[in-house]
Amino acid sequence: MEKESTFILIRDLEDPSTQGSGVLWGMLSNYVYGTLPPIALKGELFAALPADEQPVGTVGIDDKIALRGLKQKCLKVECPKEDLQVISENDAQLLLAVQSYNERCRMLSEKQDLLRWGVTENEGCQVLVWMDDLKKNVAAVVHYNGALPPYDGIMFGVEIVDPRFRNRGTTDGIFRCQRYFRCAPGAGIFVSLDKLTIPVKETDEHVKEESSQDDYTCIGDEVKPSGEDSGMESSGHSLMETELLQERART
Repeated sequence: MEKESTFILIRDLEDPSTQGSGVLWGMLSNYVYGTLPPIALKGELFAALPADEQPVGTVGIDDKIALRGLKQKCLKVECPKEDLQVISENDAQLLLAVQSYNERCRMLSEKQDLLRWGVTENEGCQVLVWMDDLKKNVAAVVHYNGALPPYDGIMFGVEIVDPRFRNRGTTDGIFRCQRYFRCAPGAGIFVSLDKLTIPVKETDEHVKEESSQDDYTCIGDEVKPSGEDSGMESSGHSLMETELLQERART
């Protein structure tokens, strides 16, 4: 087991001590104590423990992995492999900043392009940022991406450029006495990746048909269409022939 392997939980992890206790005991427990919460929720992020801490020597244990929570460092569990999805370290850091566990899962399944964009050199990129107080997206520019203590994972610092909402931000690029970027006072905001949308820029592809060389007359380094004045008569005579014809016409 590689130490740096990272995973996301794709279904709630139940406490194994409550499993296999029988239907009657389960009904009694639910009636007396209520439904027991799972150990970890779908969308929780984990890192694999070192090989010497992996479970061994038990029947069926090869189907489980010993893990430690990326955010909750004290959370150590043994989880069935079928309940996990392997993710990259970069994706794990981007998702770690996302507060909603359901949104983490949705981004993995539906927003792979956004995750790939999140690890690129995206400073200066135009984006839309979701403003919770406005309940809408507004135009912005990315100025920073990286760590933002005490938050976990990768955060993004953006400047609102829509003139209608320039004063709806929360910063000028400073967070907790540390400057991360510069912008007008009240025009900046720090957000996680799920709050950003990348506008799709559609570019028209213009296909130009190449004209044959016969359609052009070359004059030195300049190329002109044959219909334009090139210093020759349109009859197709050479310059010398044209001069001879003009001389005969005078006589």
